[in-house]
Amino acid sequence: MQGVEYPPEPTGLGAGAPLAVPPEAGPPMSGGAEVDGSVEVAAAAAGFDAAEADLARTPLAFAGVLVAVTIVIAHFADIPWLSRVLVGAAAIVGAIGFGHWLQARHPDEPWLARFLALGAIVKVVASVLRYRTLVNAYGAVGDATIYDTWGRRFSGVWLGLPGAQVGVLPDLRKSNFVRWFTGVVYYLFGRDIITGFLVFGLIAFVGSYLWYRAGCIAVPFLDRKLFLLLVFFAPSLAFWPSSVGKEALMQFGLGAIALGTAYVLRGRLAHGLLVAFPGAWLVWVVRAHLLGIAVMAATLAYVVGR
Repeated sequence: MQGVEYPPEPTGLGAGAPLAVPPEAGPPMSGGAEVDGSVEVAAAAAGFDAAEADLARTPLAFAGVLVAVTIVIAHFADIPWLSRVLVGAAAIVGAIGFGHWLQARHPDEPWLARFLALGAIVKVVASVLRYRTLVNAYGAVGDATIYDTWGRRFSGVWLGLPGAQVGVLPDLRKSNFVRWFTGVVYYLFGRDIITGFLVFGLIAFVGSYLWYRAGCIAVPFLDRKLFLLLVFFAPSLAFWPSSVGKEALMQFGLGAIALGTAYVLRGRLAHGLLVAFPGAWLVWVVRAHLLGIAVMAATLAYVVGR
């Protein structure tokens, strides 16, 4: 019977010496962590996200209640000071909630929630100061007062107020759209120009955040903190669009176009178009020439980026 051949012993080891176990074949470290700690980092980030998401629920729910109460009061009573307080409070509380929700999605921006809340406070104050500028510096004469008149007429008719009448607009383009949209704002939140300034200012504030997020996506090396400080707190952006008028709508519309373009540049075509089209439509309705400029800028960025 032929003998069985055994493999030779490893060089440098005597008979019966234990074989060395390669480092990668050894038992995992305690808790399953990797040597570089990446598992702990990922776990910590996941826990941080969950904690931030939990913090968002209560303020968002409270803000929703404030908005609902504002809408109910606007339909059954005409109390301007209460609408102002409720809208301002809902804006600040909602910004706190959305700040935590966004913080959960962007844990690498630890200052995001804090700046969103502070930005909302600044925007509310800027909207009131913007109204005072209209009254004190311009004698309450300006585009905002015209939009206010039309907004009261539209909302009065929609609310069924006695004696309310409104003319027929030939179209919903340019200033006519703002007149109609002011009526929508007054119908929902109260027939008050200061409340209107607050709502339009908050629309512009959302546009500022869209600008910020577009920059973060399109320019990876961007100084995010500095850019957020600029788009939230630069005087020209915080103050002038905080009025009933086209500027707030344009800040929101152009912000949506910018964010959609950023997604397209990152290869997310469907997502980008879905975000950009509503903003493009709004810009086309109110100031069509700005849409042409935005499209040319987006096209240039796409060509150069490729």
